[in-house]
Amino acid sequence: MQDQYSGPQGQFSDDNDGLLAFLQIAVDSDRNIEYNVNWKPEEGGLISVATILYKLIFDNLPMQILEEIKKQCVLDDNEDGYAAILHIVEQLTLEKEINNDDDNVVIPPDQIFNI
Repeated sequence: MQDQYSGPQGQFSDDNDGLLAFLQIAVDSDRNIEYNVNWKPEEGGLISVATILYKLIFDNLPMQILEEIKKQCVLDDNEDGYAAILHIVEQLTLEKEINNDDDNVVIPPDQIFNI
């Protein structure tokens, strides 16, 4: 899975129904993630894009989104779909942990020597 930035799509237009900023995330059939972030070139736009980033990094926004997905799946009588999403997230997490373990070589302190 690769991440790539698709870049701002021109000027932020007034067609965005009062939005000051947005973050759009998409995945193609090869599981490549593309994203686009854009904001109005004014203080409100800067604050808004910073708020999006803050909520993603520090305020648990991904878990809030997951809760909304769960609610929608329940309303749509699609609990199996929600369970599948959770399973896939779990598998991706395990893959990442395995890949990170391969990159970290642990050497016990008594095996280290100065040259």
